[in-house]
Order: sequence, then C-alpha cells, then structure tokens
Amino acid sequence: MGNIATEILPILIAVWRRRWYALALAWLLCMAGWTAVAVLPDKFQSEARVYIDTTSLLGPLLKGIAVNTDIEQEVAIMQRTLLSRPNLAEVARATDLDLEATTPLEMENLLSRIEKSASIKAQGRNLFIVGYTDKDPVLAKAIVQALLTIFVETNLGQNRQDMENARSFIESQLAAYQKQLQESEQRLARFKSKHADVLSAGDFSQQLAQATSKLSAQKRKYEDTVLKRDQLKAQLAIVPQFLKVQTPPQLVLSGPNASPDVGRLRQMEQNLDQLMLRFTDNHPDVVNMTKSVEHLRAQLKRKAEETKPDSEDAKENQVPKTEIPNTLYQQLQLRISDLEPELVTQRRDLTDAEANVTRLQELRLTAPEIEIQLKDLDRDYGVIKRKFEEFLARREAARISQAAEATTDSVQFRIISPPQVPIVPTAPKRKLLFSVVLFVGLGGGIGFSFLLSQLDSTFSSANKLSENFGLPVLGTVSMIANTANSFRRTLSNMSFGMASGTLLALCGVLVIFAPQLASLPELLSKQPLPAQLSWLTDLIKAFANLTVMKEI
Repeated sequence: MGNIATEILPILIAVWRRRWYALALAWLLCMAGWTAVAVLPDKFQSEARVYIDTTSLLGPLLKGIAVNTDIEQEVAIMQRTLLSRPNLAEVARATDLDLEATTPLEMENLLSRIEKSASIKAQGRNLFIVGYTDKDPVLAKAIVQALLTIFVETNLGQNRQDMENARSFIESQLAAYQKQLQESEQRLARFKSKHADVLSAGDFSQQLAQATSKLSAQKRKYEDTVLKRDQLKAQLAIVPQFLKVQTPPQLVLSGPNASPDVGRLRQMEQNLDQLMLRFTDNHPDVVNMTKSVEHLRAQLKRKAEETKPDSEDAKENQVPKTEIPNTLYQQLQLRISDLEPELVTQRRDLTDAEANVTRLQELRLTAPEIEIQLKDLDRDYGVIKRKFEEFLARREAARISQAAEATTDSVQFRIISPPQVPIVPTAPKRKLLFSVVLFVGLGGGIGFSFLLSQLDSTFSSANKLSENFGLPVLGTVSMIANTANSFRRTLSNMSFGMASGTLLALCGVLVIFAPQLASLPELLSKQPLPAQLSWLTDLIKAFANLTVMKEI
C-alpha cells in the first residue's frame, strides 16, 4: 500500500503543478462540446401501435377444404419486408420527399435516411410499434402514416396476388398433366388393342392354364359323348326293328264297336312312345307306363280268352301273327340322331380349344415382355393420373381459399394508437450530453496535464533522482516561502477554485435550461451578439451546419 502511495503521490503533485493547463483545456473542450450540443437540432419521434388479429373462424371451418396458410409466418414476413426498398420509395412518393432528390444518388441517400430513421418493433404477440424520427414533427407523423398504409394494404394485396399466382400456376400444371394423361391413355389403349390376344384375359400364365384346362375338359366331354353314341349303336344292333304279336279275330281294336279298354291301351301306348322319346328305359315314368301298358294288355287278353268259344280252342295255334314297330328300336334311333349334332358341336369346340392352346403356346415367349411393357405403361399412367388428381384437388382448394380471401380477411389490422404530431422532442438528450461533455473536458484536461508531466525531464522527488542515477542523495533543500509567495499561492488556489466552480456552475445552468436551448441558433440569428463575440456566433453556426450535413 505504501509503495502505491509513493508512486501515485508524485504524479498527483506533478499534475497539480500544471493544473492551469488542465483547467484551460477543460474550459476549451467544454465550451466547444456544450456549443455543439446546444445547436443540435431536436428530433421528434412519431409512433403508432398496430395489432394484427389472426383469430379468424375461417381457419377451423375451412380446415381440410381450403389451403391453410401460416398466419404467424405471414406476420413475420410483413415485419421484415416493411422497410424494403420498394416500400421506402412508396413512402417517399407519398410524402413528396422524392421531389427533393434530383439524382439517383440523392434518391439513394434519401431512402437510406428514411430506413435509418424508421423502425418497427414487436411488443408482445402480434402487437407492433411503427415509428419514425425526424427534426420535422409533421413529416415524422406523415411518414408513419404512410408506413401504416403500406403495412396494411400492400400485404393484403400481396396475399391475394400470391393466391392468384398460385392458382394460375396450378391451372397451367393441371392443363399440362391433363394433356399428358390423355396421351398416356391413348398409348395404353393402342398397346392393349395391338396385343389384345395376350392381354384380353388378364395374366398370360393364368390364361394359358385356363385354356389348357378347358381343352382337357372339352376332350373328356367329347370322348364321353362318343362312347355314349357307340353304346347306343351297339344296343341298337341287338334290338329288333319289329315285334310279332298274335291277334285274335274276335278282338276288335278299332271301329265303332271297339272296347273302351282297347282305346285306353292305344292312348297309353302313345304316351309311352312320347316318354321314351324323351327319357331312357330306366326312367321311373317310362318304367311305370310300361308296367301299366303290359297290365292292360294282360287284362284284354284274359277277357278275350274268356269270351272265346270252346270250339275255337283247337284253332288257337292257328291264330295269325302280325308285326308291329318296336318302340325301343325307334327310341334308340332317336337318341343316336340327337347325339350326332351334339358331337359335331363338341368337335368344333374341341378344335377351337386346341387352336387357342396352340396360339397361346406360340405367344408364350413374347407374352412376358408384353406384360412388362403394359406394367410400365400402367405405372406411368398411374403416376400422371395421381398428379392430375392432386392438382385438381389443389385447384378446388385454391378456388375456395381465394373466394374466402375475397369475402373475408383472415388477417385484420387494428390500429390501437394512430400516429400523432409529437410535441416534445425525443432527442438529443441534452442534459445527459452536457454532463458527458463536462466529464470529457475534465478528463481531457487532467490527461493533458499528466502528459506534460511525463514530458518534463525534471525530478519531482529525491527518490526519483536516486533511482535514475544510482547514487544516494545526501540531502535536500526546501524552499522557504515568504509572505508574498504565500499570498500569491493562496490567490492562485482561490482563482483556480473559482474557475473550476464557474465551469461546474455553467454546466449546471446548461442542464437546467437544456429544453430552452433548442432554439438557440434561431435566437442568435435574430439577435446577434456584440462584435467582440461574433466569433462565438460563427462557431455555433458552423457546428449547426456541420450537424445538418451529417444528417443529410
């Protein structure tokens, strides 16, 4: 601790010896700084609060039907694109600031100044503050109003324009895919028509298996029919064509005196003939009818024998016999004649089945390649059709979204507080700047005094002398101050204190009257200072002009 005090105390003594230099520089810096702060023009900031309401009922109602837009993302994009170059140019045209820019460079500087002075800040959820700072309060309010107009109208129009552009793109893509779909359908139809022999029944392997199975079944059916015909022919060969029956002379089978049983027998025989034409001998109806006919014949025969005279018993062996057609023989012929056309038909079907199998076997080598080509065509057609259906659904969704956007706004802008012409300036902070200038001036003066002490080659203490030369100091001689020297020193200290106090008091006065110093350049122009202080007026005007040029 003692070493630090030993090092610092000589420095403070050296600075104190040069205190007047420090005070003079502090006065110079403070006066220049305070003058610059005093002539700084006031900056007025106009603000407006905008709330973006994204809570619309259309979202839940149209979910899954219309296009769902990310409202939060749209709001973020609105915030980022508000200060874009096209919007700034629109603001310049709306406020007639573009009339001041006659060259592209001036226009670029104007847009840069507007962008630098404008601001948009988020304050909570969907609440934004749009502000602008300028030395003209009316212009600041006009620019904020222009920014609000662009923020509300441009974004809504852009949203609808984007919707229209998206729908136009979907329409163009839909027309292109519709044309591709038609071409794909035509290619698929031509391919199927060209290879209908292979593709008519689906999978070729299944088609060949079905044709082979059908051929086998047709062969068995034809062979069964041929076997049945041969059996009927063999049976027909052993059945007589006519039957010999004895006819008693007293049995009257026809005529007006015929017995009713005989007529019934004739009727039953006719019915039996019809049944045998339709069915086989083993059919139940045929069997029953045959038994009935035989039973009736037996009854008629018994009646004839009972009525026959005894004299005629001897002549029984002399009864003449007659031949009648054999019904069974006729039936066999009829069934054989029915089988012949059926055999012809089955033979034709068998020939067609054999030809079909032969054709499919010949196509067996080329059929897989044809099926692969068909699958490729089907796949391309499916992809194009799916895309076409997707674009068709998107077009309907875009149409509904566009209709909903045209009738109602999914995003509503509510101006919570409109822009006003500011009365109290927001910048510069003169009170703070005056204090800062004071500290900078005092610091600059102390630093200048310390620099002068470092440049001085004299030694402020015996220790410094001993350290530099490496020799012991035998003794020191102190200055004995008389009354005159003491008075001068006291007067000098009092003068220094008064000068320093005056500087601090002047800073306090400037801080107190800081709001009234905004119109200082105008007051100086109306009431010029005396000729002795004309340099101060020129200095203030120079600082004012320099500040205006920096802003431009």
